[in-house]
Amino acid sequence: MWRKQATISVQEEFVGKSLPSGLEDSLSDNLLERFDTVRSGVRRSADIYINLCNMIEKLTKYNNGLAGEYMRLSSAMDSLAEVSEETYAMDTNEIPLLNEGIKATSKHLSTNRSLLEDEARGWDLGVLEDVKRQRDCLVSVRDMFDRRDRYAKDNIPQLERRIGANENKLAGLRAKPEGQVKPGEVEKVEDAIIKVSLVLHVTCSSTCTERMTRTSNRSWTNTPAAFSSRNAYATSCSSSTARNITSAGYTRTGARRGSSTRSSGRIIGVV
Repeated sequence: MWRKQATISVQEEFVGKSLPSGLEDSLSDNLLERFDTVRSGVRRSADIYINLCNMIEKLTKYNNGLAGEYMRLSSAMDSLAEVSEETYAMDTNEIPLLNEGIKATSKHLSTNRSLLEDEARGWDLGVLEDVKRQRDCLVSVRDMFDRRDRYAKDNIPQLERRIGANENKLAGLRAKPEGQVKPGEVEKVEDAIIKVSLVLHVTCSSTCTERMTRTSNRSWTNTPAAFSSRNAYATSCSSSTARNITSAGYTRTGARRGSSTRSSGRIIGVV
């Protein structure tokens, strides 16, 4: 079955834009140390806010449960007043005073139930929502620092090793006699090579972009071709990516040469 072939292109966000002239001068000398301090504080604050949300939720449930108990007590007191005449039928003189006291107690319990429900609603819709909003902000900042540690490192050698391992696996599958290879196994390995190769290409382009961001007062349009994302294949790492893609029988757009059944329009980065 024919599949529609999609062309994959990478467009830099800052092409044609220049860095602010005073950007580097505005940065503090101890910026990295300050980031470490902020990260430690954000992590501790996020944990505290998470515990606060859990405690407030428990308090809300507790108040709602206590309000339900007060409601059952009030209902029981009302039922008790209804059977007073039958219970004390031998002497009914004090029954009005007795029922008055029972109903006053029932009303007091009902008032407490309403106050507890209002308090639980205030915790839930007021305080809890505000605390959750602040918690989500702190957790997002904490995750941002974690993503930086996870993705800021150089993973190009690791990606190249994965490509090489998949290419060796693909060569072994193609060398096997027909019938000994599971259906779809070759296509699965080919897709893995395409995905990892495209991720490697994007990583190399990002590396060039990081070099450019370290140079102020320079327009991206005037950047030398060796560091331009449009000429990312001119760099050593991107050239290695291109060789890895083409050596397995693929074009730079990810489409396999001579094949009409594979599609390159897959999600980049899902390896």
